[in-house]
Amino acid sequence: MTRTRCWLLVLIGWLALLPPASQAQPVQVDAYVEADSLRIGEQTTLWMVVEHSFRSEVAFPEADTGPTLFGDLEVLERGTPGYRYMGAARTGGRIDSVGYTVTTFALDEAEVPALPAWVVTGEDTTIAGSDAFTIPVPSVLPADTTTAMQPLMPLAPFPYTGSQWLAASALVLALLALALWGYMRYRRRGEAEAANDEAATIYEATCTTLSTLAPPEANAEAKIFYTALTQALRAYLAKRLGIPARERTSAEVVHALEQHPQVPQKAAGRIQAVLELADLAKFADTSPDTAANRTALQETKQAVDAIEHALSPPAKSRASATLHDANAPRADHRTPDAASE
Repeated sequence: MTRTRCWLLVLIGWLALLPPASQAQPVQVDAYVEADSLRIGEQTTLWMVVEHSFRSEVAFPEADTGPTLFGDLEVLERGTPGYRYMGAARTGGRIDSVGYTVTTFALDEAEVPALPAWVVTGEDTTIAGSDAFTIPVPSVLPADTTTAMQPLMPLAPFPYTGSQWLAASALVLALLALALWGYMRYRRRGEAEAANDEAATIYEATCTTLSTLAPPEANAEAKIFYTALTQALRAYLAKRLGIPARERTSAEVVHALEQHPQVPQKAAGRIQAVLELADLAKFADTSPDTAANRTALQETKQAVDAIEHALSPPAKSRASATLHDANAPRADHRTPDAASE
């Protein structure tokens, strides 16, 4: 019983030394940085320290509250708050603290306003603040004005001589001439390819038309046959040689063919024979026999092939001959002139 009484007396004495719950203990808030000065972009730690009663809880500002709370300091992150009891230095007291990683981009000095802390005791909340202070921000430029940034110097003159101007002009003219030559060559090549394609189309159309004609067996159909034959032949001569064969007589067409430098004389003779026979069938009511009709068609095809061969390159001529052979009908009958070719 004696020992129990002794512990009870010690507990009563310790509780007597504590301040009553209704008595508000003073709250002190301090804020400071670890560095004496801070360069632009340099990082340091801002500490907030709150002394209060151990019965209270402290809430510190968050890191994302913005410049309205931390002034010229940019808060990068906030550490974890911690606390410790003051012990005999202040009975019933506790110190809470938290560190902020901060930097600044202010010039000359960074102003830090009073930083608040919220102290909660039961249902009561007290807001206490630290003292405002400034942090020196030294300049990154040298203090010596002789080595500091200087204004831009004027552009140095660069004189041009007459020979340099002449060389530059000649180079520009040469480039223009080269570009013009390339354009003209490309244009001529395109025109030549278009002309070749058009010529091939005319030749193919003529061969197709001739391949559809069949020498008539009956004399009554000779006029229709020779009309279609001469129309196809005259259309080919007009489009391929530029001779107005549709508007001229047979004699005028033959004369124009004989004067044309690229028309073989043998081809002109064959065309003359076909046109004369056609005139007899259409206008003189002459009725050539089936062999003569077949010979006229064959002579027309051979004359067209000969003219195309003379007007076209060798490769194109071989292609034309192949096309004509493909379009020509198979026949065992050969005229004496065709057999001699």
